[in-house]
Amino acid sequence: MTKLAANKIRRRSAAVALACIAIAITNALHGQQPAVQTHAVQRRRHVLAREEWQMNGRRIPGANSAALRNRAIQQKVLMRTAYAVSQAATGVSGAWVSIGPSPLPSDASGIGLQDYGWVTGRATAVAMDPNDPSGNTVYAGGAYGGVWKSSNAGALSPNPVSVNWTALTDNQATLAIGAIAIQPQLSIPDPTKSVVLAGTGETNSSADSYYGLGILRSPDGGQSWTLISGDVSGTHSFAGLGFSQMAFSSANPNLVVAAAASQGIVEGLENPAASNRGLYYSNDAGVSWQAASVSDGGTSTSPASITSVVYNSAAATFYAAIRFHGFYSSPDGINWSRLAFQPGSGLNTASCPPQTVLPSFCPIYRGEIAVVPNRPGSSGMGEMYVWDVDANDGDQGIWQSVDGGVSWNQINDSGISNCGDVFGGCGTVQGRYNLALAAVPNGTATDLYAGAENLYKCTITNAFPTCNGSGNNTFLNLAQVYGCSDIAKVHPDQHAMDFLAANGTALLYFANDGGIYRALDGFSGLRTGTCGQANQFDGLNATLGPMTQFVSVSESASDANLIFGGTQDNGTPATAFSQSGGSWVNVNAGDDGFTAVNPAVCGSQLHRPPGPEFRFHTECDPAQRVRRHWESCALQPGRSPTTATFPNNVTFICSTLPALTTCAFNPAQVPLGNGGSVVTMKVSTTAPILRSANLAALTFVMIFPIAGVFWLGRRRSTGMPPSKKLRRMVITFALFLSVLACVSCGSGLQGNGGSGSGSPGTPTGTYNITLTATSGSVTHSTQMSLTVTP
Repeated sequence: MTKLAANKIRRRSAAVALACIAIAITNALHGQQPAVQTHAVQRRRHVLAREEWQMNGRRIPGANSAALRNRAIQQKVLMRTAYAVSQAATGVSGAWVSIGPSPLPSDASGIGLQDYGWVTGRATAVAMDPNDPSGNTVYAGGAYGGVWKSSNAGALSPNPVSVNWTALTDNQATLAIGAIAIQPQLSIPDPTKSVVLAGTGETNSSADSYYGLGILRSPDGGQSWTLISGDVSGTHSFAGLGFSQMAFSSANPNLVVAAAASQGIVEGLENPAASNRGLYYSNDAGVSWQAASVSDGGTSTSPASITSVVYNSAAATFYAAIRFHGFYSSPDGINWSRLAFQPGSGLNTASCPPQTVLPSFCPIYRGEIAVVPNRPGSSGMGEMYVWDVDANDGDQGIWQSVDGGVSWNQINDSGISNCGDVFGGCGTVQGRYNLALAAVPNGTATDLYAGAENLYKCTITNAFPTCNGSGNNTFLNLAQVYGCSDIAKVHPDQHAMDFLAANGTALLYFANDGGIYRALDGFSGLRTGTCGQANQFDGLNATLGPMTQFVSVSESASDANLIFGGTQDNGTPATAFSQSGGSWVNVNAGDDGFTAVNPAVCGSQLHRPPGPEFRFHTECDPAQRVRRHWESCALQPGRSPTTATFPNNVTFICSTLPALTTCAFNPAQVPLGNGGSVVTMKVSTTAPILRSANLAALTFVMIFPIAGVFWLGRRRSTGMPPSKKLRRMVITFALFLSVLACVSCGSGLQGNGGSGSGSPGTPTGTYNITLTATSGSVTHSTQMSLTVTP
């Protein structure tokens, strides 16, 4: 054998040995880790296709979709009025009645995996009335839920269920809300006389962000409204736009600036497209509006979406974030210019020219600005923070300025990018959609709140001026929305915040995809990012709405009581009591689309005549998606008539399960005296586990070929090469053991023979599970289909 041939055989034997070890390790890991996709990965699947499909039915090429829709609404109102008159003449009522879901439980697992308390739908705006010093008067806006008001949302209602909400704009031409602002009253403030502005059209860059028709104005705290549909010149229509934020001047409360932006992810629904985006100002508290002038070094900028606008009272200056341009300021709201010094090096004039050509390389798609109120700072120009992401959701950093934007210091946001949420949601994932910032004064310190998918807080002090400390002096993940939601029970995807810091407490409100949440005292109640501990948030959604965005509704062909719906980020609401106003459950989580009731599997209805009916429905995942290692399903046993109650406990069992599979019910039974109830069934399968004995034996066997290869190399390097005959024997033996080891690779996954704790796991396939409910002498059964995948 030549030296070259011997070297090749040694390399091959070593490669075979290392390959077998890699295969064995891979198989071991595969047997121990369930193949469950994270929530973050699931929700982004086929995003572009969904967006395009959603938009196809919402636009007509060359036409203003918003104006056409408004015309259709007016026609509908006339038809509805005529119908009501005709029905009244015949003595028949044709009024619509809401059947819910209100409230809607968020947890579809039944065991608190992602429990955000009661939810109502996506809230895009929240604003406290500055004319109510108690912080109890709050306005909330829904993505397509209109404007709602509460007068006891704060400390007046320690129990959040006591908070009362009133819908204010149900009769308006559009319910899509992007921003809310309230004019401050300089003397004798009276919240019943507050001027409220609601910018219609959502600007959160999602496929289901609906365009608006203009700015709704109320002079009396939301009792009456007027729609302003364009500027005073008549050349800038607001139809088809959205409004991201509005800001009043505290020095001159009649001066207000509105930030107009494109709605949705597919832009160009305005007519003419793009030209109406930008900044608008009003000198009469929102009665009339004019387009502002925006320039960069004396050159007018191209129209662009404004994603944030604030008023810095210490600097007596407005500031705005402009998509694909940067950060701008204005002393009067009329004339705007680009800040000479931008936060970060990316927003330079070469990347962000005055005239934008798409696709733009300017790294600002969405920017947020927050000002610490009533704090002039060392320079007398206030304390201000900005946060922005690029068009790919890339985090461009959080920056601080204490001199009115002349210079910027970067804040350490590593606690956001590495937030500790084990199932995703860290960083600025989908920051174009969810991004919010609030700066709350805390004595001489600042509590900086940052909202993305999760919700974060950092206390900035003189000792730790850039969130560069530990504990409260770095960004804490207050919500842990996917990993351990019970730390806060706050829904993911933060869109807006507002606060009142007074009398030693910080009252905060948060708007997100689940609705409105609050913290009665952010100083003492929001202090941890550790799972197993708790932050003191309250959900205010039990009495808010419903303003759920339904994508679809489906009804059982055999039971009018059984209804499913698919919603935006609030799961699959379902009820088995739609005709009697019974409770709703959630049978799937996250963003859901179209639903359907499969009569062969779900929606079984059984009777025991004579006497009261005993109903038993299984409300399963309509798409029949069963995960490899767990699945849950909501059950609703009920009595007919619905006012009846069970005379005996209702118990549940499941049978005909596949091997290594168990089922459990929560609660284990419905106590006697109860009527319609919700029970969650959890079916648990078993993952295959590598037998420890096989892995140990494989490791033991592989020692010899590897040792032989290295021994040959060592002998050669010392100048004492072994004989050809000895080399052939060692190499042949190494190859034999390597092949033997490769043949046995993966066999440990089957768990056949030998010792160790290996398990084959639940066999793959489709099984019919029998589900039986018993109440006294009455027993009924139904079947479910369980699919176990590799």
